[in-house]
Amino acid sequence: MANFKTHYQVAIIASATLSATFLAMDTISPTQAIQTFLLGSFSGLIPDVDSPHSTSISVAFRLFSFFLAILLVLAKAQTYSLIEMLAAVLLLYGFMQIIVINLFRKLTKHRGLFHSAPACLLYGLSIILFSTHILHVDSFTAWLFGFFGSFGYFVHLFLDEAYSVDLSNQRIKKSFGTALKLFSFQNNIAIIGSLMLYLFLAISFYVAPNPEPFLNTFFTHKTWEQFLTALMPY
Repeated sequence: MANFKTHYQVAIIASATLSATFLAMDTISPTQAIQTFLLGSFSGLIPDVDSPHSTSISVAFRLFSFFLAILLVLAKAQTYSLIEMLAAVLLLYGFMQIIVINLFRKLTKHRGLFHSAPACLLYGLSIILFSTHILHVDSFTAWLFGFFGSFGYFVHLFLDEAYSVDLSNQRIKKSFGTALKLFSFQNNIAIIGSLMLYLFLAISFYVAPNPEPFLNTFFTHKTWEQFLTALMPY
């Protein structure tokens, strides 16, 4: 499989290319381009958080803890005093770094459900729901964030599958097919987990905001004309 450096570098390049393309097509704002680039780059680390000793889980949890701390400050800055806010931020960060990350390491298995196509989609839908109900953004922005989240996640899974093919020795490694699997039949727990994953996926899609503004922006003839205009030199 690809190492941490490869995953992160490819996720950065892919997310930068896609966000710059959308910006050149005049479908997103410069601020959204920066936000989606950061989100796609960060999401390229997420699938490996189920590896107990990977660099990804440490980096991902630090960034996620920092993000939650910022969100807490923005939401409660005018409710609590500076001392109370500092204490809350330290408690939140410590809780994530000491308790949650160790619990996560014990309960998850590498190349398990996190390395699958439905997990990739569920991750994007989770971002959509979070953006809608916590950040209170509009439907287009929520689906844009969810799309880039799944995009970065998919880049990671694709790289793992690509590294499972040894072109020099013309062979396919045993790990091939474990990153982009649709369902896990490894054991009863994996089967139940896969079924639960699809259940959460269906529920999340049902309660997600209307994707029509996002689809109407990116899947129209006018949009692809803008793409060709941005692609070719003047």
